[in-house]
Amino acid sequence: MARKVKWLIGVIVAVMALWSVLWYGASVAAGKVLDRVERRSVEMGRDVRCENRTVSGFPFHIEVSCGQAGLDAQEQGIAADVDAVRSVALLYNPGLVITEADGPLTIKLSPAAGLTGELTGRWKTARSSVSAGLSGLKRASFVAEDVILSTTARTGLAGLEQVSLKDAQLHLRPNPEVPADFDVALTVSDMLTTRFGGELPTMDLRLLATAGNVGEALGFDPEMLIRTWLDNGGALDVESARFSSLGFSANASGPVTISEDGLVSGKVRLEISGMEKFPDLVAAVAPQYRDDAEQIASTFKSFSTDTKDGKVVISLFLRNGIVSAGLLPIGRIPNLF
Repeated sequence: MARKVKWLIGVIVAVMALWSVLWYGASVAAGKVLDRVERRSVEMGRDVRCENRTVSGFPFHIEVSCGQAGLDAQEQGIAADVDAVRSVALLYNPGLVITEADGPLTIKLSPAAGLTGELTGRWKTARSSVSAGLSGLKRASFVAEDVILSTTARTGLAGLEQVSLKDAQLHLRPNPEVPADFDVALTVSDMLTTRFGGELPTMDLRLLATAGNVGEALGFDPEMLIRTWLDNGGALDVESARFSSLGFSANASGPVTISEDGLVSGKVRLEISGMEKFPDLVAAVAPQYRDDAEQIASTFKSFSTDTKDGKVVISLFLRNGIVSAGLLPIGRIPNLF
């Protein structure tokens, strides 16, 4: 019996020693990965910083903390700094990394970004969860709660003073049936914007869509990812793109494509509830366009295929950003980029 106990103790000690070695090796590897990321970012003209770095988490995870993190992308005209950032990799779930950031976040925009100004962000929670393989990201989720984004300098920001929202979520995953396609789910709740000293109506946004022919993994370079998707056709099958505010709601669905110039084409089914509230919504944002909004509401009702329960249902055709109801052009979607 004594031998068995000693043998068991010896096995436990050996396992603990081996696990300690593995943890130490993983912690060193994590530090080297960050070093490579920083070096590569400099080569790409983007200075990524992780100041006062520490590595902890023994025995079951690797936690890398930055006392302060920053990004300086001169070509893109963006400089950003944020307080403590923590990334946790679970040793028993390889590839899964959870990251949290503490505010405030400061973003400085220069003319290279297309506008100038300084933004400050604060939040209750800001967290990301990504699952990665050798080829890139397999899944990604981003969640933020009680976010307030304020401007301290408004040049080029069209009078924007503050944007607050209760909840924002973005989830990306491979489509279960077609792994080369990626499902996208985006929600923004209770978004309140202040411009020129006045508050715009509270808005809710939701998007459920599938991006076609992205690849079986999301690349680590967002710009390259978007470029590859556009080169492969830029197809987006929209299950639901919903906007609601002041009793008015619009839900669009259907297949669209986005060109390399950022122009949208396709056919969508638009279902509107509370059309009578549309002029009020437009007037709350831009009072001078109330008459135009009433005319648009009247036009949509005349083209509607179903007005049961007060809903307006209409098919819209998009061609290189031009929006038409039947043969009648009714508007234009500007270039997305």
